[in-house]
Amino acid sequence: MWARVRRFVWSWWPWALTGLGLAFIGHRGWAMGAGAMASISYLLAPKAEPPRYGLEHTFSTDAAEFLPTMVGVTDVPFLAGNQLELLHNGDAFYPRMLQDIEQA
Repeated sequence: MWARVRRFVWSWWPWALTGLGLAFIGHRGWAMGAGAMASISYLLAPKAEPPRYGLEHTFSTDAAEFLPTMVGVTDVPFLAGNQLELLHNGDAFYPRMLQDIEQA
């Protein structure tokens, strides 16, 4: 909820509309302030969305197409003789990772 409110406040268009409304009713000083805030918000806004990470797939893990989709998503080739272990969440992933670090 707070992220949406913050994103709305830092969007340029609410400030621009507020500035236009204030200019229309005669509050020129406040309109210039809202216009300045619209300009600052526009200039500070990121130009691209941050990347979203996740390994979503449409095949079950025992399907033949599963492995090629994971290779495509992770950009890591799967070589013959290697094995793949699926760890579904942090409760399974982190203990295994720490165990492998200790054994390294």
